[in-house]
Amino acid sequence: PALLVWAAVPVQSQTSSTVHYELKMNELKTVYGPLPPVMHVKPGDIIDTTTVDADGKAAEAAGFKVNGPNPLTGPFYIDGAEPGDLLKIKFVAIDVNAKEGFGSAGPGFGALNSSKYTPVLGGPIPKLEWTYPIDESTHTATFHAKDSGFSVKIPLHPFLGCVGVAPAEGETR
Repeated sequence: PALLVWAAVPVQSQTSSTVHYELKMNELKTVYGPLPPVMHVKPGDIIDTTTVDADGKAAEAAGFKVNGPNPLTGPFYIDGAEPGDLLKIKFVAIDVNAKEGFGSAGPGFGALNSSKYTPVLGGPIPKLEWTYPIDESTHTATFHAKDSGFSVKIPLHPFLGCVGVAPAEGETR
């Protein structure tokens, strides 16, 4: 999971205040369009909230089953925003707030893997999952190979994989 602070700023807005949204694991979503907002914010507000990893492993550890990949926090309703408006979103900070990260690869998913779009010689790779212990003091995660004693520290560069808006008319994409 990452601590996420971002600002929803219509182009003309100049003022801001910080609002906090406490993520509730049972409110994680995989689409936004047809769902009600979890919070209303004003143009220019800074939203301080959390999210979970792409596979929902943190949510599962807390006892919640995520219904699909890339669980989403939100949606947030920007008061006054209308369909067709241009929104400027600026990520102020993204900080890791977990003791471990997660990775996986498996048949049809992952690097150097065969799919109908990218055939390769040989069969599909087996399903594999990794955990990466996170060291906040060095701002690194450690990769431990499953098939050898190889290990390496990786600098953390937190990012969000999915960000979006809820289109008009309840569309989902």
